[in-house]
Amino acid sequence: MKTFSERFASLRYPGETQKEFADRLGITQASISRYLRGQHPDRESLQKVSDCTSVSVDWMLSGKDPAMSPEVEGIVRKIGARMTKPVHDKEWAEVAMTYLDEMKSLEQEEKEYIKHILRDLVNDEARRELIIGYWNYLRFLEKVPEMVVPKRKRRVKKG
Repeated sequence: MKTFSERFASLRYPGETQKEFADRLGITQASISRYLRGQHPDRESLQKVSDCTSVSVDWMLSGKDPAMSPEVEGIVRKIGARMTKPVHDKEWAEVAMTYLDEMKSLEQEEKEYIKHILRDLVNDEARRELIIGYWNYLRFLEKVPEMVVPKRKRRVKKG
């Protein structure tokens, strides 16, 4: 079983420095260093990390995945039961989308809109990567609102 520090380290983006990781989570770089060495954060810091990374506090502390709602768990099981052989992204997405219809909390118009977005993302890999990158950028900026992008210095022509 993985340790807390291993689970915590897995939350870093590839190539992300400790300082960038700390800025994204809204905690100090010294705290990041302590957590990576195995020290457990206090309750407030755990909640910050949870909010910023969308992982549960339970998972960070114990490695146990949180329980799914019965509705979502039923859909996941049905999708798994229909997936008897490896499939391409497009096939998987179509199977998964059939179970969107079972989600009673969504209006039919919302379901169709979500299906349209998912099909668009599955069919265009470059667009999917662009959207995911932009989403991660926005999530980072949301957590570090005081971050200012430095202005480029103008070059002064000599002579």
